[in-house]
Amino acid sequence: MKLLYVANVSDLYGASRSLLRLTSRLAKDGHQVQVVLPADGPLRMRLEEAGVRTWIHEDLAILTRRTLRTPHGWLSLFRSFITSTLRLIAHIRAERPDLVHTNAAVVLSSCFAAKVCGTCHVWHMREFFADISRLWCVYQWLMYSFATVIVCNSRAVAQQFHRRIRQRKLMVIHNGIPRHEIDKASGEEVAAFKKAHSLAGQPLAGVVGRINLEQKGQDVFVKAAALLARKVPGARFVVVGAAYPGNEDHVGRLNRLVDELRLRDKIHFIGDVEDIGTLFSALDICVLPARKPEGLGNVLIEAMALGKPVVGTRLGGIPEIIEDGKNGFLVQPNDPEALAQALEPLLTDPELRRKMGEQGRQKFEEMFEFSSCYSKMLAVYQSVLKGQVARTNQKIDVAHARRHILAMRVDGTSYGDAAQRVLTWARTGESRYVCVATVNNVMEAYDSTEFREIMNAADLVTPDGMPLVWGLKLLGVRDATRVYGPDLTPLLLEAAEREGIRVGFYGATPRVLERLLAVVDRRYPDLGVAFAYAPPFRPLTPAEDDRVIREINASGARILFVGLSTPKQERWMAAHRSRIR
Repeated sequence: MKLLYVANVSDLYGASRSLLRLTSRLAKDGHQVQVVLPADGPLRMRLEEAGVRTWIHEDLAILTRRTLRTPHGWLSLFRSFITSTLRLIAHIRAERPDLVHTNAAVVLSSCFAAKVCGTCHVWHMREFFADISRLWCVYQWLMYSFATVIVCNSRAVAQQFHRRIRQRKLMVIHNGIPRHEIDKASGEEVAAFKKAHSLAGQPLAGVVGRINLEQKGQDVFVKAAALLARKVPGARFVVVGAAYPGNEDHVGRLNRLVDELRLRDKIHFIGDVEDIGTLFSALDICVLPARKPEGLGNVLIEAMALGKPVVGTRLGGIPEIIEDGKNGFLVQPNDPEALAQALEPLLTDPELRRKMGEQGRQKFEEMFEFSSCYSKMLAVYQSVLKGQVARTNQKIDVAHARRHILAMRVDGTSYGDAAQRVLTWARTGESRYVCVATVNNVMEAYDSTEFREIMNAADLVTPDGMPLVWGLKLLGVRDATRVYGPDLTPLLLEAAEREGIRVGFYGATPRVLERLLAVVDRRYPDLGVAFAYAPPFRPLTPAEDDRVIREINASGARILFVGLSTPKQERWMAAHRSRIR
């Protein structure tokens, strides 16, 4: 493939590192890759070292909050938009890429240029627009109109979009970190790093990222450190990163706060660090005290890769990384007391740090290792270039047919529609769950708020029983039809065999599962059954459950059929959705 990427920054922070990882791997695999950058910077050097061509385009039209505050800013944005769009059109026509990938939602020029040139356009959404909601009401539809597909780096980011956009053009692919990129440093390397940055003392908690008090909340971290200084006198705290251009005064404000709280011997500022492996090896705890929603939070994933516990705010995509009480703690934003309370047990209990760190490392392997992210992105590109996304989106539009029966959601779908949705998610590696609902589900949901929430959070709820079909018809879905589980399953197995999609089975008894596999093998001889497991009737222990999930993820199964009976199977799917790739 010949791919053209357009980036909004040239630094080496979150989105830029994700772009570097993706394009470097693509170039290594023999694809022709070029990246358009708004300025020279460390990203350009690293890209070219990896064999990725770059082009500096200083007039790129990029949305910033500062630009949108004044009429002069709007005028400047309009001028750069016209200039950069024309230059990009000429560049696309000269280079003739197969696909244009815009690396941030705030880049305007590339979407129009790709549209004019008739080139497929993947638009990557990593940002939150909550504080400019009026503009977002319009802007999300511009993205919908000018993107072949929109890729979001977390479910939280995806939830900003209108439901119709989410159903038609949106996919969620979490950022991935290559395991080899963050090698654990030796004891000598860690000691040398601490000595070079005067980081005497243990344990060491750190916040890593651009210094931006309104976004990242480094001042909240400093205030929490002040509350912990007497309780854990040996602890040290470190702020890693430099100010975002235009926010240089934030460093001064943070230093003044440190002096006011008399923490100069406890808190250290060490600027940007290139060797993140040594950095995270030196840290005992990684903290992300964001004041505003983060798209995901790469620094937390990087820390987890080295088995470090993490603490973050309950905002944006951070809860998709941190399981509260398991691999770290979640706290409310802008609350130094809550942050201090979360940090104290980790600072004082090495065994707790070890256990949470190990849980975090396992979650990294299951959800955030780069190979999974890379394969999903390749699948998106291949689908876009083959026109599969466009064709599928034309078939899938059941938003108008969604109804609630006794407060439980049921979708007015069909066999073809349901099968297409499942196959699309399987092709792109999305973690979803589908409930095949009967009256039993409705009554269980009526009696249990918890179960009702599980059913309503499902990505698709098909009407398995005729009473549900009749209910849909009474509620205005005149063409509602039954989607019976035992009939939907063969359709999916046949399609999976045809497309080479591997499947798995979880549930039943060992004898029933053995008989099922024999039937499947006889009817679908070319189907790849990658996983099969009949769990005991008792609940699995956490260790057993973790082992099973690792086996499922390692198997390569893209569709997992779960048969545990209602309501057990729905609860199992909801609980494991974020853990199964």
